[in-house]
Amino acid sequence: MLNWNALRTRIGAGAASAKARAVQGRDWIRRNDPVYAAVRRPGPAEWWAGGLTLFLIAVVLIFLAWFDWNRLRGPIGRWASAEYHRDIAIDGDLNVHLFSWTPSVRVQGLKIGGPDWARDRDTARIDTVEASVRLRRLLAGQVEMPLLRFTRPQVVLIAAEDGRKSWALNADHADDGQGMKLPVIQKLVITDGRLVFEERRRKMTLDAAVDAHEGADGDAGFLLQGEGTVNRSPLTLRIEGGPFVNIRRDRPYRFKARMAGAGSSLTATGAVTRPFDLGRFDATLTLEGRDLADLYLLTGLTLPNTPPYRLSGALKRNEAVWTFNDFDGRVGASDLSGDLRVQGGGRLRVEAELASRRLDIDDLAAVLGARTVTNARGTETEAPVAKGGKLLPDAPLQTERLRQMDGSLTYRAAAVKANEL
Repeated sequence: MLNWNALRTRIGAGAASAKARAVQGRDWIRRNDPVYAAVRRPGPAEWWAGGLTLFLIAVVLIFLAWFDWNRLRGPIGRWASAEYHRDIAIDGDLNVHLFSWTPSVRVQGLKIGGPDWARDRDTARIDTVEASVRLRRLLAGQVEMPLLRFTRPQVVLIAAEDGRKSWALNADHADDGQGMKLPVIQKLVITDGRLVFEERRRKMTLDAAVDAHEGADGDAGFLLQGEGTVNRSPLTLRIEGGPFVNIRRDRPYRFKARMAGAGSSLTATGAVTRPFDLGRFDATLTLEGRDLADLYLLTGLTLPNTPPYRLSGALKRNEAVWTFNDFDGRVGASDLSGDLRVQGGGRLRVEAELASRRLDIDDLAAVLGARTVTNARGTETEAPVAKGGKLLPDAPLQTERLRQMDGSLTYRAAAVKANEL
């Protein structure tokens, strides 16, 4: 017969033994396990430390919420002036809003001076700059700006004859020619902007109005339009683009541009492959004018003298490398096609492979120094005259322009039309 009293006694003894072993195991863990020591229940010291930390955080947050950020205008200006070796100052209010998923700053009266050689002309004066940044992206190491707004920015850019640029804040850093890379800006607004550009080597000046905004119909966008002179000839520039709203890096930003001056014009229609990476874009480019040599005044490339021309092809920029591929058109009475490659970033290097199905020998005369004239019969070239029985004419050679670049050229003509003497 089952003895219930004996069974209860045995079960109780087993439970007591298990409890004793559990207590022993717990005590051993408390004495020897570092993980337990790290996560044990906080004692009075920990409670005091935690409370003090929370108090200090609260004090800092209250301080930042009520802090007058204008007190930092002077220190910021002095630090920036010393860092970039030019006068930089905030003459208006400085407002900062930190307690948001999109912290923002508003600066009024921002002045960025120019270098000493720029004749005391400020590089930028901006009435108001407003900018915000997405905090979550920033904590992940990325910069994404929901808004960047400029009100009445006045910008002056000067390129000296020796290659120095007034907008280069770090004069010791050489221009690598790879183009500017900006952070992602979801909405860019420019109101009543003005851009003045001077390129002293080519005697180029440009005064342009700049606006970027979204109208009520959502169709308004970016517009830069200006006039000036190049080598004392009229110069015009117009650049149009879509609105800077909800722009994505994986969606190309389309634009149209036209520059005309010194007897030549450049018209481009294309897209920036990755918005805000200005070192990469593709476009269809059309060049037209009275002499290819005049393009030096617009592009800085030294080209030979030619009769009137019109060429169209695919323009592509890949950082410091520019290509003008599969172009074709006419130069004088001859057809011309080929590929052109320009390596920037320091000293220019130009490589070209050109071809003609039929070369009119009269068009070659301009390369050798003949003058191009237009009369009732159309465009003709006057034969160059050589003195003293020499083979080549006494045509001026632009040696100063040639020294600015290196290059190689290959030209092939399938047929040559030789006119009667």
